[in-house]
Amino acid sequence: MTEQQAISKVLNLARQEIGYREKASNSQLDNKTANAGSGNWTKYARDLDSVTNFYNGAKNGWPWCDVFVDWLFYKSFGAAEAMQILCQPQ
Repeated sequence: MTEQQAISKVLNLARQEIGYREKASNSQLDNKTANAGSGNWTKYARDLDSVTNFYNGAKNGWPWCDVFVDWLFYKSFGAAEAMQILCQPQ
């Protein structure tokens, strides 16, 4: 995959997420708009929390701006390559 293809892959995935709202609780995480609120619950953290050793602990319910970027790389390239791109210890 060329660098331009990799960039396009990440940006296309990010565009698909436009309109997603953070959730008030750990409910309806896959629905873009249901259960909207300021509880910091997202499908992005949920998905990464299920990846062994991606983070040093669960992130759902915590501020998620960086988690979204991490999720984009994870979904686009897999855990190992995402961790390398993001300079996460492995």
